[in-house]
Amino acid sequence: MSQRSLSGEEWRRVLNRLAENLDPSSQTKMLLIGGVAVALAYGTRRTTRDVDVVLEDEASKVVIRVANQIAPEFGLESGWLNENARRAGFLAEKIIEGDIVLETSALKIVVPSLAQLTAMKLAAIRGQTDVDDALTLLRQVRAWGGDVEETWALIGGLLPIAERDKARYNLLKLWEVLDESH
Repeated sequence: MSQRSLSGEEWRRVLNRLAENLDPSSQTKMLLIGGVAVALAYGTRRTTRDVDVVLEDEASKVVIRVANQIAPEFGLESGWLNENARRAGFLAEKIIEGDIVLETSALKIVVPSLAQLTAMKLAAIRGQTDVDDALTLLRQVRAWGGDVEETWALIGGLLPIAERDKARYNLLKLWEVLDESH
């Protein structure tokens, strides 16, 4: 993990530099998850120390190698770009793609759908920054209408079974927070 925490805009510069160092003759698709996904897709001001991604197997080694090569340029440590969430089993089998947050000839960076990103964030809450991210996402989800049970019906099945109890608990708690703030 990097020693520095970077803002969303700083991560955008790092990811653009990563794209500049990849082969432009074939575009690599990278799914961005976690805090950087929330920052880039929903404009939060949060900072984070690493970038969680999902890459196609054939591209994974190349992209991570290039990421480690550019790390010193930004004061980052090796491993700032990683697939730890995928290896830890926190992701559902099928990821539903949402918005494109960066696209060049060499790299296309996509975030999960709002529903899936919200589900993933609710399952991964470890501290106040994650709570803030989850609240940002839940505000977006609530704009669609519906109550907490309809929201759970939408997002609950987007998580591995082992993560659902924690995510549901966090959803109920944060829903109350949002209700109290209105």
